[in-house]
Amino acid sequence: MESTDILIEGLFEKKWFKNSQEEIRRFVENCEENGIKSFLNNINEENDFGDVLSLQKIWKTGRIFVTVFQIRSKENNQIVEIESLNWLEGQNPLSRGIILIEKSNKVTHVLVEKKFNLVTWRQENKSFGIAYPEFTNGKLIKFPNKISSAIPNYRIMKFWDLGYVFADDSLIAGKTDIFAASVNVDNIEEIDTDKVIIYETGKIDELIESSGDSYLLAVISRLKSKKII
Repeated sequence: MESTDILIEGLFEKKWFKNSQEEIRRFVENCEENGIKSFLNNINEENDFGDVLSLQKIWKTGRIFVTVFQIRSKENNQIVEIESLNWLEGQNPLSRGIILIEKSNKVTHVLVEKKFNLVTWRQENKSFGIAYPEFTNGKLIKFPNKISSAIPNYRIMKFWDLGYVFADDSLIAGKTDIFAASVNVDNIEEIDTDKVIIYETGKIDELIESSGDSYLLAVISRLKSKKII
């Protein structure tokens, strides 16, 4: 991520930022999270909505921050306000993916997380989630702890960066990376099925039917299009 000084310098090159109230400019300058400054640096002077006039409001709550921009509409020249939610850490703090079990260079099983979902209040089969993923040279550096504790004696064989999904691009300024990683295990029977669930590759349709996780659907679609599974 760029340094704080560079990010602040970039903001003061923008007319809309200089037109914002001094209190708001001071809040942005003094905030500890560079994710806020990085997000604001990506706001151009004009966009498909119209001309960006100023940042009217900004506040933090928990792990998110909210921005309200004043914009002159291209359609009717009226001045409108556009509000959005944003992650404090920046636009991309999350990733979701699945694990493939590989034997003799062939994918034999798909591994997903068994987790209680606080949205639906029930246990579901879903993609593994990683906060603040670290990808280097096509490899996943930070592996989910759930996988490490559920699969004894595994070796990571391959990693696929499958792009990203916008969770709600009309509301939240964020995207989620999706990935898949294949592992080789000494004994599949030793996998802790209280924490994860295993599907044979021939039964992937059953996995899709049993899960309401759209990230999982996106991952499997990408893997199928690449003929990995």
